Amino acid sequence: MKTLYKKIKEFIVFKQLGYFFEYLMHLGKRDQAYLKMLGKLKKRGAPKVFANSSPSHAIDLIEDLLTNTVPSDYIGIYAGVLNRKAFGKHSVIKAINNILDDAKSNVELRIILERRPPQQDDDVALGEEDSFLDMEKFYRNPFYQEVLLPRLGKNKRVSLRVMKESALEVMKAKGQANAHIITTNNYSFRVETSDAKAEAYASLNDENLGKEVRAAFNVLWKDLSEEMGPFENSLKEEFTACPN
Repeated sequence: MKTLYKKIKEFIVFKQLGYFFEYLMHLGKRDQAYLKMLGKLKKRGAPKVFANSSPSHAIDLIEDLLTNTVPSDYIGIYAGVLNRKAFGKHSVIKAINNILDDAKSNVELRIILERRPPQQDDDVALGEEDSFLDMEKFYRNPFYQEVLLPRLGKNKRVSLRVMKESALEVMKAKGQANAHIITTNNYSFRVETSDAKAEAYASLNDENLGKEVRAAFNVLWKDLSEEMGPFENSLKEEFTACPN
C-alpha cells in the first residue's frame, strides 16, 4: 500500500512539474504581438476575421477560446486527436473542468473525433501504423485523462462522438475532412483549413459568421457523426496510467 501511495504521489508531483515547465517553455515561445492583437480584438468587439496559421498561434488561440470566452449552451470541438500541446495545457483543462463542475451551469462539452481511437483488439492494416499510433496518443492526452475519462458515461453534459465513415469519405472527396472546428458561442470560433499546416481562420466577435460555424458544427453533430460508445478495453487503461 505504501509503495502504491508513493507511486501516486510521485506521479502527481511529476505531472505538476510538467505543467510548470510547460508553462515556462510556452511563455518563451508565445508571440506577444499576436496575444496583444487578440486582446485588442476582444476589447473593441470588432467583427474581425483573422488568420490563425501557425502551430504556436493555433495553441495561443485555442487556449484563449477555451479559457477566456464565455460559452453559450455548449462548447463544440471537431478535431483529429485533440492536439496535446493545445488541449493538454493545464490552463485549458482547469477552465473546462471549472465549467463542468459548476452545478449552476448547463454548458455542455461536445467533441467529435475524425477517427475512432483504437480498441484493444483492432487489427492494424499495412500502411496504417502511423495513423494507429496517432490515435493512441488520444489516451495519453491529459485532456482525455482529466476531463473526459472521469465523466464519459456519467455526466450527460459531456459527449464524445466520431465521424461516420460514409460522411468522412464524402468530406475527404471534397477536401473538407480536416476542416476542424472550435466554437464556444455565436461569435467566437476557429475553423481549420489545413490540419497539416495548422492553417485556419478565426474570430472572437463575428456573430454572422459565428452563427454559420455553429450551424455547421450542429450538422456534424446531429447528422454526420455517431456515438462512440464505452471505452471498455485494456489499451485505454494502459495509457491512462502513463504520464507521457
